[in-house]
Amino acid sequence: MNKPDLTWLKIAALVEGTSLIALVFIAVPFKRLLDMPILVKIIGPVHGALFLLFISALVFHFIKGRIDGHLTGIGALASLIPFGTYIYKVRPQHNPPFRARMCASPQTPVLGAPEAVIL
Repeated sequence: MNKPDLTWLKIAALVEGTSLIALVFIAVPFKRLLDMPILVKIIGPVHGALFLLFISALVFHFIKGRIDGHLTGIGALASLIPFGTYIYKVRPQHNPPFRARMCASPQTPVLGAPEAVIL
């Protein structure tokens, strides 16, 4: 079985993690210490969009069966912690997706066969 391509999920994790670090360690200190809220107004919405993109990528790969529910949950939690997505290791699910296991069954009827009998 070929390993699923998780390149976009890995890129989304790194970009989302970088935006969170920029927000927490650059924009918020500038707002609090130097009274410059403009960075939060710029980086905040960008981080929000990247966060939604990463969560969407996690859900997409979960639905496609490329990662399991455990890795999806850990990825969602890692996205809430600074440096969490850097530590989060995305690895493909070793079991084929449920649909692939069902379709590979020898009892699967042939498509288009009107009178398929499953023994």
